[in-house]
Amino acid sequence: MRKTLFLFLGLCPVILYAQGSYEKAWQAMKTNDWKTAGKFLAESQSNSATFEDSYISNFYLKNYLGQNKTINDYNSSFFKKVTDPFPYTYALWFDEAIIGTSGKKAKTEQVSLLESLVKDPRTPGLMVAGANYQLGLHYLFSANFDKPATYFDRIGSVHNWQLVGPFENISQSGHYKDYGPLAHPEADAVF
Repeated sequence: MRKTLFLFLGLCPVILYAQGSYEKAWQAMKTNDWKTAGKFLAESQSNSATFEDSYISNFYLKNYLGQNKTINDYNSSFFKKVTDPFPYTYALWFDEAIIGTSGKKAKTEQVSLLESLVKDPRTPGLMVAGANYQLGLHYLFSANFDKPATYFDRIGSVHNWQLVGPFENISQSGHYKDYGPLAHPEADAVF
């Protein structure tokens, strides 16, 4: 019991300092002291209680300062360590440090993150479809013509659409005719 108490008392200053680092970073940002803010954000990333907020705040700070090309650790340092990285990844999707623009990917980290999204069973369906689309485009624009179809087929889009009315006829364009699906919604009905 005594050892536990001493361990707790010994760690309290470390935990409080790390949480204080995050707050100090925001104080520095309020005064436009970007260098100090970056230092405090880097320090506060060592604390698990402030890691997510610190990493994302530092990410945005680097983007603001035009240093986004130096960010190449999102997949290894953040995505794989956080319990739920998907909201952050979705919000930052088109940032060059995450997925980037559509087409051939400039960084291997982008392809690696896309592959992680496709393989992770926790990834929301919308992001799985988006990652497959981005990977398909990457391989298409990389002239690797064997792979794109595999990724495009995994998107899960509907190819054979069938639409029948009635539709709203606000503009009097003639789409008011009922072709029968409302009267006969059975699977074997023919229209």
